[in-house]
Amino acid sequence: MQQQRVLAVAGLAALFVGILVAVLAGVSAGGGDEQAASPSATQPAAETTKAPPVAAKPAPVRLRGLRGYDPEGDGRERDETAALATDGNAATAWTTERYSSFFKDGVGLLLDAGKPVTLTRVVVRTATPGVVAAIRVGANPGGPFTPVTVAKRLTATTTFTPRARRGRYVVVWVDDIPGGGTAEINEVRAWRAGGAS
Repeated sequence: MQQQRVLAVAGLAALFVGILVAVLAGVSAGGGDEQAASPSATQPAAETTKAPPVAAKPAPVRLRGLRGYDPEGDGRERDETAALATDGNAATAWTTERYSSFFKDGVGLLLDAGKPVTLTRVVVRTATPGVVAAIRVGANPGGPFTPVTVAKRLTATTTFTPRARRGRYVVVWVDDIPGGGTAEINEVRAWRAGGAS
């Protein structure tokens, strides 16, 4: 009788141990599932952001003064001084004829970029501030030339930002010489977008 009780107690103990092991195993497995389903475990990898491309540095354009441009006159406008506007010396200049009053739509200084380009910046230096000028561009030295900037009253150094227009020939177009006299263009420098031609 005593032996039967011992066996019964041992059986119950084994049963309890089995249940306890099963419960612990379930909790352990459940914990693993919860961890796998946790937000930190299922969060997508952070997206890599690309740095914006660095804009290419503007490239200088070597301009060469060709001649004056006078479509309403004899076609000439102090042609012999045109090269002085691109010689790198601000003390020399292309000058217009002397006008007692400026009665024309304009006269210009014709420059050659050497090949078709799209200019992004043109800087004009003058010893006659107050003169009104604009930048024009064309494919042929005889024209036609398309305005790519608005006219500005020049200061000693004036920067123009042309609209995108491809062309080889550039004209500094003098719209007005207030009070008459001459207009002087001492230096013209230009740039194009880097990497473009």
